Amino acid sequence: MSPPPIMSDLSQSSVLQAAVRQLASGKSRQQLASEAMTTAELFGVLPAKIRVLLAQPPPPGSGLHQHIFRCVRKLLSYTENKNLLASLLEEQLAPHCGRDITREIQQALICCVPDEDYAGDPRSRSTHKRCQSVIDQIAPVPLDELLATSPGPCNLSTFEYLDKLFEPDHLLCMAPRLWLPATQLLRDFPRRAECHFQLMVPNPMTALSGTTKEGKSSPRSLENVGPRRYLVIEFDSGTAELQAGLLRRLAQVLPVCLIVWSGQKSLHGWFSLEGVPPGLLEQIMDAALVLGADPATLSPIQFIRTPNAVRDTGVVQSVLYFDPAAIRY
Repeated sequence: MSPPPIMSDLSQSSVLQAAVRQLASGKSRQQLASEAMTTAELFGVLPAKIRVLLAQPPPPGSGLHQHIFRCVRKLLSYTENKNLLASLLEEQLAPHCGRDITREIQQALICCVPDEDYAGDPRSRSTHKRCQSVIDQIAPVPLDELLATSPGPCNLSTFEYLDKLFEPDHLLCMAPRLWLPATQLLRDFPRRAECHFQLMVPNPMTALSGTTKEGKSSPRSLENVGPRRYLVIEFDSGTAELQAGLLRRLAQVLPVCLIVWSGQKSLHGWFSLEGVPPGLLEQIMDAALVLGADPATLSPIQFIRTPNAVRDTGVVQSVLYFDPAAIRY
């Protein structure tokens, strides 16, 4: 019998060596995988279901982010060696995707926790699968209709929006590039006509820096992010019109303040959380994931697109809807 397709890139010897090594050592898979293994050896000791999961990613635009989060969550039950996991995911997933997925993998490694640690943590809620039959019932909303029904102006500058969304003495974390975060008072950011801080954390920070999970000091960490003020929901699949319809549906249970075009293919909806109890917030997160939301933006420190800022491609991340009355603080 010929080996299954998922084993085609592995030598039988590497799989056998990994199995023998585990039996000889008397260690668990988790303990073994935490040692100096190769990606082939780690792949060899994974259950068949996880190997199939790695071999069958959806195409970009069809839930790839969620799939990567799911893979990471499964793999973290076998090893905490994130460099090894990143290499394995690159080897297994990238050939099927046709583009660089390093950023998505790093996001998942930062935000996810192992399956057995999942207990309603909003950073790992990708256990909830998108339900196409529910999505099919949502009516798309034309973008010109979204603009026409906006209660507030959509042509303000970036900092005119931020001044309405936050208070002057709030610490905000913003970045011109993913790897260049800066945290300072809102009033201290340079206010130029064009804002090139294309990324931001949608919640105020409590300190200028905090300690990351890797033990490093950073302007952006779970340690120095404050209580949620906004939940930003992004859909990374479907047309912009369908995404607008999905955000409008969620706005029936939670006030939407802003809808921002990412400058590429997705819409970011800012939902006000003032007075929302934790139980309801969890239900809304679950509902968003059923509708196909990207789980990455459910993290309180996830970078999202800054309203009306200029993306690194030169495209403006336009505001398509603004409701000042939905801002509650």
